Amino acid sequence: MRTPGYLIQSEDLDGPMNMALDEVLWIDAAQGTPFVRFYGWAGRPVLSLGYFQCADEVRRDPRLCDLPCVRRLTGGGAIAHDHEITFSIALPARLAPATSAMYGRVHHAIAVSLVELGIPASVACGASSEGPSEALCFCRNDRFAVRVRGIKVLGSAQRRRAASVLMHGSLLLARSSAAPEVLGLREILESDCCVESIRHALLGAVTTALEFELRPTELSGDLRRRATALVDSKYRTTAWNERLQAIPAETFREVAQPDQIGPVKQLHC
Repeated sequence: MRTPGYLIQSEDLDGPMNMALDEVLWIDAAQGTPFVRFYGWAGRPVLSLGYFQCADEVRRDPRLCDLPCVRRLTGGGAIAHDHEITFSIALPARLAPATSAMYGRVHHAIAVSLVELGIPASVACGASSEGPSEALCFCRNDRFAVRVRGIKVLGSAQRRRAASVLMHGSLLLARSSAAPEVLGLREILESDCCVESIRHALLGAVTTALEFELRPTELSGDLRRRATALVDSKYRTTAWNERLQAIPAETFREVAQPDQIGPVKQLHC
């Protein structure tokens, strides 16, 4: 039996508002309802940093240093959000597969859905890279990455606490001028893809992998108000976004975070 939940397809929003909305949904998922949100980025390209990253690690790159920037709740490497499909999944912990199993189920389902569109996607189920030596997510050799012709086109990261799980994912449609070494589907396939077909395929993959029955809904006034408060207190602050010292992270290491959300388990891929 499929679990009922909500699908939110947002308008393009700036980085702080996108991250604040995902945190609010993550908090609300602890009450028992899953949420899946698809969204874009106003003012793109927009840079997002992984939770554990040092800001200077990315800011030293002259192509990235002047981009609007926000730090994610999830780990992993930095992403120059530009021509892509971004999604978040917030679900109760009791409904969530184990960390690696969730990556595997969601990514495999996405690869299958892309293959059905004629895109030769596969999942690289090998060992993860020895360490996050590359600042950019899509330059890392990640376990469970979805690849097309050997090139990583989709990556994701999770954040876990006792009552709920948050997962961020990005599928690259085309390269960004901010990170031209990172190829998207357009460059790999040497043709444009139908964005709506891919978005529909991703939604189907997520609902199948996690056995959801999603009902479309809008962002409520309450969600927006709570997210706006988080934007002001957290996601638009220098203390959150411009942390200069990296936080050491190891796979499945339990961390007590300073944002008072409580103990979490972190795995970045």
